[in-house]
Amino acid sequence: MRDSLSSFLAMERADERQVVALLKGEVIKDFIYSFKNSKGKEVLGLSKVGVDNACMAAAKKGEFFRVIGMPEVKDKGDYIEVLVKVGRFTLGKDGKEIEIDSCVGAKRQWKLMRLASGRTIPDPFYFEKALSKAERNGKRKLLPEKLIARLLKEYKKKGKIKEVN
Repeated sequence: MRDSLSSFLAMERADERQVVALLKGEVIKDFIYSFKNSKGKEVLGLSKVGVDNACMAAAKKGEFFRVIGMPEVKDKGDYIEVLVKVGRFTLGKDGKEIEIDSCVGAKRQWKLMRLASGRTIPDPFYFEKALSKAERNGKRKLLPEKLIARLLKEYKKKGKIKEVN
């Protein structure tokens, strides 16, 4: 069992591995993360790929998600901050896009990464990780909770789950 902060950090590291794997062209099958909280209860959360797939499920119902404009990137020395505006859209009867709502996804990403040995090295993918996770955070805010609950149940049943440590 673990506290929620260490579990959250484990999910963040797992999403970072997903981002790098996607950059390498790998197929990702883990759509949800699972961990036990300090009371022994299973907690489920969507991975980066799970959020992307939830957006595709929403598209089947006529809603789609898109980054609006250019991301805002602030270099803070040891880390960067990325802000991404994400919109949720539908198509009108005339075929024109209608913005339903939008929000900002944010992510702070360190430029160094810690290896299993404890040593730190420059992270060659820090920008891609930050951008991808900022988009994930924005899209996740716009996804209906009812859809997420249904997909978590479905993904778990199909075994698209990764236990995080």
